[in-house]
Amino acid sequence: MPHMSRQQDETMTAARLDDVDWAEVDFIDFGSGVGGSLQSAEKRTGGRGVGIEMRAAKVEIARREGRNVVLGDIFDLPTDISVRYVTIDNVLEHLPSMDLVEAALHSATRIAREFVYVRHPSFEDEPYLNALGLKQFWTDWRDHPSHITMADFMRMAHKLGATSWSMHPVRAAADSSDSTILPIGAPTDQHDYDAGRHGDKPDVVFPRPVYYAWDVLIQVQAGISVNLDYIDDPEVSDRRPRIVVSGT
Repeated sequence: MPHMSRQQDETMTAARLDDVDWAEVDFIDFGSGVGGSLQSAEKRTGGRGVGIEMRAAKVEIARREGRNVVLGDIFDLPTDISVRYVTIDNVLEHLPSMDLVEAALHSATRIAREFVYVRHPSFEDEPYLNALGLKQFWTDWRDHPSHITMADFMRMAHKLGATSWSMHPVRAAADSSDSTILPIGAPTDQHDYDAGRHGDKPDVVFPRPVYYAWDVLIQVQAGISVNLDYIDDPEVSDRRPRIVVSGT
């Protein structure tokens, strides 16, 4: 058996969900991966966060980079923990069913005292684009089985008893020349449009914006004001907003 130093052993121990000191945590980042979304939330909204990630290789990379990500399952969190807020950044679409999506949001709203923030790729225009012979590339990824729409979010937020919720579109495509738009016959699991790989696509001017993503803000605590503050114009930029809470 390979020798492990005491310092290495302490690092691995601290990387377990059971060893988190929840009294020292201001927010939780669900499905944190290598910790980029955790670091972003710390800069934009503040507080000390912990990321929950179930893939050990991702946790190892995150902790090597100094990011506070621990190995664990968002569906197996202690029942008695409470944090200011929860972030869920490009995670829910990876869950295999709508029931699990709703369970993840239930877990988040149970734990968060103030709000839950979700960044989610847009699936709003999938039928419209498909009818034109087009698709947004992420709508045809095998690891995106849950194509959650804003109507789904509204239904779930209402069912969860949220005090209020808001939904903000991000980065508009005006026509089919946008790099996120592919011909419908392009292979699965692609990224930005490349004519050599994806072939020609119909030239269409959209009568309304086709959005890249949505920011969903679910307010849990009554009597406070929670707002998204976009530094860049969200119609042209996909940069995450600051989240400003007042009245606490």
